[in-house]
Amino acid sequence: DDEGVIISCMESLQSNVNELLIQLRDDKNGSEESTYLTMKNLLELLQYTHCLEDALIAEEAVKEVWKAHINQDTRWEYDDGITHLFRGDKEESLSIYNHIIESDPGYSEAWNKKATCHYMLGEMPQSINAAKSASDANPENFQAHAGLGLVYADTNQYKKAVNSFRKCLSFNPWSPVASRLCISLDHLKKLELEEIIHKDVKDRFGNLDD
Repeated sequence: DDEGVIISCMESLQSNVNELLIQLRDDKNGSEESTYLTMKNLLELLQYTHCLEDALIAEEAVKEVWKAHINQDTRWEYDDGITHLFRGDKEESLSIYNHIIESDPGYSEAWNKKATCHYMLGEMPQSINAAKSASDANPENFQAHAGLGLVYADTNQYKKAVNSFRKCLSFNPWSPVASRLCISLDHLKKLELEEIIHKDVKDRFGNLDD
């Protein structure tokens, strides 16, 4: 019937699009057979464009490529996790991403969303570990670097936060973490100044607590 044909066509279309995204992800620099649509070109557009609209388009394209998975069921499961996260069901979302990672520990975006779940649950050490796994699986994952920076900043680890925010911005200069980088730098300078003053007072007067 017509409904069956439409469903079959849509499934075929989804499969073909998914295959294209996976090819883009795995063929980062572009082979002789590839077109100008490569991961390298998308990331360069994101870094060097002077137009916010173009940057947002490139950013969303990069994210879609990273979310692609050779197993379509896994990709749908990933979206289910996001749905639960939007609904505020953080524990269920975390359970979904844990299940995905068990089947594919190299899926960077699942690690990234797992880090988000832990962050929203206030589980900072687990969030850091998950974000590190995301960046290990995909060193260009600017979202993972941004997430690391946010956790480090929220736990007063400003030097690590600065490094993570800078890594994020090196891949995506349009990221909103630029403002958090400035705040972290201010905190870091303040702490360094306090340390200098404390050392100077100690050198001049000894330990005042004695």
